[in-house]
Amino acid sequence: MSKRRRQKHAPPKPTTSRERVPSAVTVFRFSERDDQSREIVDQAASKMAPMLWLRDGKIVERIKAAETPVLVLDLAAEAHGLAETAWMARMRQFGLTVAPLIAERLKASRDIPEEDARDTVRERLIAALRWTGLWGLIDLKDERAGQALAGLLDEERSFYE
Repeated sequence: MSKRRRQKHAPPKPTTSRERVPSAVTVFRFSERDDQSREIVDQAASKMAPMLWLRDGKIVERIKAAETPVLVLDLAAEAHGLAETAWMARMRQFGLTVAPLIAERLKASRDIPEEDARDTVRERLIAALRWTGLWGLIDLKDERAGQALAGLLDEERSFYE
């Protein structure tokens, strides 16, 4: 018989206020849920607007100046902070017509070599599909939606929806 060693458990670590802040993923999910939630996040961000504008202003202007959905889609990897909100608003202006373009980009996203950029692009595209109705493509019974999502699930990606 072997003797089992009793493991001493460390006392619970006190929680700091920083640890009670939701993760970036939680904030993303919350803000993509509906327009009202997005507005709450945007109001909090507006308090930091001058500093954020210094950081994000150039890309926001590029997004606003993009004349076609393809040009806006090209900026998805750069859409962080204030630019993320501008990117999503611009994509929503194009309506359901962009769903096939988004699906193509979603499938092509597996070819983005850098993991952070790939994840950012996928988050933006999936969120944009949600607002086209995916899910716009699902509503249209478009087989590309199933293929794109199946590919992501094969890669063991999960989605809160």
